[in-house]
Amino acid sequence: ITDYGLRITKYKKPEDTLAPKRMLSYLSLVAYMSSNRALSGNDTADARYALQIYQWIDPDNSEVYYLTAVLNAREKNARAVLAALETAIDKGFNDKTRMQQQLDFQPLQSTREYFELLQKMK
Repeated sequence: ITDYGLRITKYKKPEDTLAPKRMLSYLSLVAYMSSNRALSGNDTADARYALQIYQWIDPDNSEVYYLTAVLNAREKNARAVLAALETAIDKGFNDKTRMQQQLDFQPLQSTREYFELLQKMK
């Protein structure tokens, strides 16, 4: 992954960066699918591992932080949920409806911090 990132920054011609960008996009998709599958199956250990890889591959993707918030909610770590949601929002997450309908976040919906995060979304 680091090598692909280096290839993207090293090559001068845009056409030379297409293959490494395509590979990183593919790996990001695989990491997303693995994370989502593990969360759907309530396999928190696999979800944590897949999300770490996902974040390494695609650190600017808001979805990795949203899914991390879901995992943290399942592990009953409210502080980590709020931190991950804040990062997701800072990275561009803006689906208020999805966030409000996420059953894992129900215990936090009456908190001031959760409300402030909803207000922060564009």
